[in-house]
Amino acid sequence: MDASHPLYIAAREALIAAVPELGNDLDAIHHAALRAASAMEANVAVDAEPPAAVDPQSERAAERARIAGCIAAGHDLGRARQIARLALAGPLTPEGAKALSSTLPLDSASPAEALRISSIAAQFGGPSAQSERSRIASILGSASAADRFSAAASFATSTDFDVEQVKAALALLPVESTKSIPTIAERAAEMAEFGGSDAAFSGWVNGKMDVEAMWKKAVHEANVSIGAVDPTPRPAAAPGAPSPRSAEHLTRQHSRHNF
Repeated sequence: MDASHPLYIAAREALIAAVPELGNDLDAIHHAALRAASAMEANVAVDAEPPAAVDPQSERAAERARIAGCIAAGHDLGRARQIARLALAGPLTPEGAKALSSTLPLDSASPAEALRISSIAAQFGGPSAQSERSRIASILGSASAADRFSAAASFATSTDFDVEQVKAALALLPVESTKSIPTIAERAAEMAEFGGSDAAFSGWVNGKMDVEAMWKKAVHEANVSIGAVDPTPRPAAAPGAPSPRSAEHLTRQHSRHNF
């Protein structure tokens, strides 16, 4: 694959925008783009160009499904916007999107330039596929979609609404919250292998979970929840002083003997 290949060009531009720390290291950029483009190429359908006699409606539906699948794969890995951008720039498949996602930073950690989607899509495939791709690009690249990307992507890939209809619909929706449910990739990076992040456990010994301490804590919390244990810590008794708990026990015993 040479530097003129469309997949190489798309991957190179995406990496330069997403990983500015590469700076002017042309060799690093070239090798990273080559690896990403190769992963994309390995998952591109053999016949990227549809046959001349294909039904226009089927061609549009196939292109819409391809882009929707890519965006869904990117969303699961926290890179929906970057993958949408690449799916509109080249014949990326959902399988290729999964492979490429591992080479990109999360959308939440990417600069604005890496998330900006052009309203002009690349020209490849049949005329109906190009038309559908242009419609989707115009929707996702619009100002209305900037703060409502999930809704915009849903309208673009699951309806036949034209650009103006989608813009009107998006204008009625609230801006998407920046606090979202963690993606699969974010949960995998944050959570420990068993039950949650390391901070969720109090018992760790030499970097390994102290299972006994965890069970003690769980049992204690369960007892507190059903009222079997007093959750209020008792003050420590002074040296030589009678235990408050023992005194309370003797008082109860004395009361029973008086009846």
